[in-house]
Amino acid sequence: MAKEVMAKSILVTGGSSGIGKATTESLSAAGCMVYPTVRTEDDFDSLGKLPGVHPVIMDVTDREQVKRGIAQIARAGEGLHGVVNNAAVIDVWPLVELEDEELRRSLEVNLLGAHRVIREAAPLLAKTRGRIVNISSLEGLVSTKFAGPYEASKFAFEAYSDNLRRELRAYGVVVVVIEPGGFRTNYAKSTAKVLERRAAAKVPVLMKKEVEEMTASWKDEVSDVDRRAQPSLVAEVVREALLTEKPRKRYVVTANTAEFRWAMGKLASRLVEINQGSVYALSKEELGALVDEVWTKLGSP
Repeated sequence: MAKEVMAKSILVTGGSSGIGKATTESLSAAGCMVYPTVRTEDDFDSLGKLPGVHPVIMDVTDREQVKRGIAQIARAGEGLHGVVNNAAVIDVWPLVELEDEELRRSLEVNLLGAHRVIREAAPLLAKTRGRIVNISSLEGLVSTKFAGPYEASKFAFEAYSDNLRRELRAYGVVVVVIEPGGFRTNYAKSTAKVLERRAAAKVPVLMKKEVEEMTASWKDEVSDVDRRAQPSLVAEVVREALLTEKPRKRYVVTANTAEFRWAMGKLASRLVEINQGSVYALSKEELGALVDEVWTKLGSP
C-alpha cells in the first residue's frame, strides 16, 4: 500500500457493521478522525470507544438526519476530508414479483441515500479538496439471476459515480469507486428475514416455483457467507483510496482469483454482446486492437 498522509476527518455511512465497521476500525488505527453513521444507541456507544471515532446518528433515507449529521461534523471545526458511501441494502427477488415500493427501497438507500450525503457534504469537501469513496459492488458491473433489485441500484450507482467524478474534478474533489466481491458480512441473515416475510405475505403473480426455491436456498447462502473472507481486506483498500497521494478511479476487491475472473468473463461477454448488436460491429481483430489501444492509453496496472 502507498504511504499514508496526515490524519483526516472521514465520514463513513453504514458504519456499524460489515465493511463500514471494518473501515471505521482501519481509519481509527491510521489516526484519522472518523464519523461512522449508526442508527442505534448500542452501535453509537460501541463504536465511540475507538480512538478518534465520533459516531453520528444518521439514516441516509432521512434528509433531515443527513443534514443534521453533516452540520454536526462542520461544527467540530476540523473540516471534512473524505466521505465513504457504504450504507446499503441487499435485496434479491424475481423482479416481476416486486411491488413498486420494494424496488424503490433499494434505490432509496443504495443510490439516493448516497446522493443525499454527497449533496450536503460537497461544500465541505470542496474546501479541503477531499475525496468521495463510493462502495459499489461486483454486481454493479455484472448481472446475475434474481438479484435485480440490488444490481439495478448498483448499476445506477456506477453511472452516478462516473458522472460525479467528472463534475467535481474542477473543484478538486476526487471520486473513487470500490467494487467488492463476496465477503463475510451480515447481509445474508438480514436478507433471509426479508425473504421469509415476503414469501409468507405474498401470492406470486407468476414465479411461484422460483420464489419457493429462492427462499429455501437462501439458508445455504447464510452458511456460505460465514465461510468467506473478512471485510478487513476491503477496508484496507478504502483506506488506500482515501489516503494515498494518487488513488485509482476504481478498485475491484475480491478474496480470490476465481471470483475476479468470473466478473471479468461476465464483462467480456457484455462487450461482445454489445458489439454483436450493432450494424457497425467490429471484427474480433478490430475489437482486440481497440482493447490494446485503451490498455496503452490507461497504462498497465
